[in-house]
Amino acid sequence: MIIINNVLTNNERKDLIKFSKPFLKDLGPDYPGKQTPGNIFEYHQFKDIHYKILSTCVKKLKLTLEISRSWINLTNGRKKETYWHNHPSDYTLVYFIQTIPFFNSGTLFREKFIRVKQNGIVVFPGKIEHAAPSYPFPFFDRYSLAMELNIINYG
Repeated sequence: MIIINNVLTNNERKDLIKFSKPFLKDLGPDYPGKQTPGNIFEYHQFKDIHYKILSTCVKKLKLTLEISRSWINLTNGRKKETYWHNHPSDYTLVYFIQTIPFFNSGTLFREKFIRVKQNGIVVFPGKIEHAAPSYPFPFFDRYSLAMELNIINYG
C-alpha cells in the first residue's frame, strides 16, 4: 500500500465537494451512503482534478495507469455503511476529500485500519477487500473519491 499526502490545494478539495453534491445519489443496498456515477472523471468539472491525482499516483508508482472508473462517496459512519468489497482493477485509489482525524480518515482492511490524512491518497491492489470505516459522529459527512486504475501495457 502506498500513501501520498497533500495532493490537492484546499480550493481544489473544496471544489470536489461542491461539484459532487448535485450528482450524489442513494444507489441502493450494495452502495454504502451516497455516490456519484462511476464515470465522474469524464465530467468537465472533475477532469483537471482527476488528472492531477492520477499524475501524482503515476509518478509515485512509476507505472503508466489509466482510470477505468471513478466516483465520489458520501458516508456518515453508520455501521450499515461498512460494505466490504473489492474492485476488478489492477489498483484502487482512495482520495480523502473530507474526514475527521483519528475516526474516519483512512480505509478499513480486513487485517487493519490504514490511516490517511484528509487530502491524502491510499493506493492498493484492486483485489484487496476493504470498506469505509464506521465512526461515532453521524452528523459529520465523510467525502472520498475512489478510482479504479489499470496498468497500460504498450506493445
